[in-house]
Amino acid sequence: MASRSTRHARPSEDENQNCAVQTATETTTSTAASLKNKAVEIGQDAADKIDEKREPVADAVESSATKLYASAGGLPGGEKVANLAYNKLQDTADYLREHDVRAAANDVQRFVKNHWVESLAVAAGIGFLLGRAFRRGKH
Repeated sequence: MASRSTRHARPSEDENQNCAVQTATETTTSTAASLKNKAVEIGQDAADKIDEKREPVADAVESSATKLYASAGGLPGGEKVANLAYNKLQDTADYLREHDVRAAANDVQRFVKNHWVESLAVAAGIGFLLGRAFRRGKH
């Protein structure tokens, strides 16, 4: 029998590059999936913590409504304004009790889509006030 030597062919440069690209793609995909899972977990934890505070916040809003109504009675026209404010604050407290974070986020999203000009104006106003507050803190 004749001895036959077998040679292993070396991978070409293109094959090496393709392998490196595939490895990098797999690593990137795996890292992205891990980051996405971690972000979802953090978001869920934040939503759970906010949901835990809904009832105490609703109680505080309701208490404020009652105090406002009681103290505004002696002011001229105060009873009408106090009644209006009381009803709005009471509605807010009820909403907080009845809706979790996801439902509230969906409501905000729907409102912004339906009232985008007003939402943009409110966002600009909040940005302006925050900018002023931060500028004052530096001086």
